[in-house]
Amino acid sequence: LAACGDATSTLAPAATSAAGTTAASTPAAGASSAKDVEALKKLGVNLTTASDALKKNDLEAAKTAIKSFADGWDDIEEAVKSRSKDLYKDVEDSLTNVEGALLKTDKPVVATVSPLLDTLTQKYNSAIALVQKG
Repeated sequence: LAACGDATSTLAPAATSAAGTTAASTPAAGASSAKDVEALKKLGVNLTTASDALKKNDLEAAKTAIKSFADGWDDIEEAVKSRSKDLYKDVEDSLTNVEGALLKTDKPVVATVSPLLDTLTQKYNSAIALVQKG
């Protein structure tokens, strides 16, 4: 969850470095990549919010955060898909699993949703790292 916008995340320094490197070699691509990374990180905050809510057994807050993530993902998914169709599919599949366990069941179970959310977050963090590379 650390890479979802937390200033102390391990990916934050790489974002600066990767964006700077890309921008130096191809300004237009670097600007686009940096913009995509920023959008991905902002969107990823919803995953952290959902995880925190699950830890507090606050299913309504977790649902709201996942809905926000899913809505925003539609706007940025192409930045991942254009770089790796496999990773894009992994994020999509993981999101579908979380939505199924959290949003499409009458009584979501935190113990079921949490590991699915962890998997989604791992895949999403990999997507951020990929986009940072340009």
